[in-house]
Amino acid sequence: MPKLLKKSIIIISIIILLALAAGIYFARGKKTPPEFVVAKRGNLIQEVSVTGRVKPAESVDLAFEKGGKVSATYVDVGKQVSAGEILVILESADLFAQLKQAEANIKAEQARLNELKAGTRQEDIDVQKVKVENYK
Repeated sequence: MPKLLKKSIIIISIIILLALAAGIYFARGKKTPPEFVVAKRGNLIQEVSVTGRVKPAESVDLAFEKGGKVSATYVDVGKQVSAGEILVILESADLFAQLKQAEANIKAEQARLNELKAGTRQEDIDVQKVKVENYK
């Protein structure tokens, strides 16, 4: 091998080694010292802002046995309630009037029943005799 070829191979090898050494040196860069922080106790607060729909775990549909107008409400919409709690009251004026009418009908029928149990009155017999005579 000629001397010139050996010399050029050595020079190229040295240049490659220097380039590798420089690359390794600059790749490492300056090391930043670690940062130390003192740990403190505190409340962790994490806020999450999302868009979507909230569905209840349980939903119940309510209905009345009879229809009518609402006279009083005791619970606001969306409030949690427990079993047996009064939520609303319906107007009872119509039902109260029907109750009084039924009570009056009972008294009238009781009076009529008592009359029938007592027997026929003489006036009724006389009226019936007159009616029979008139039909003849």
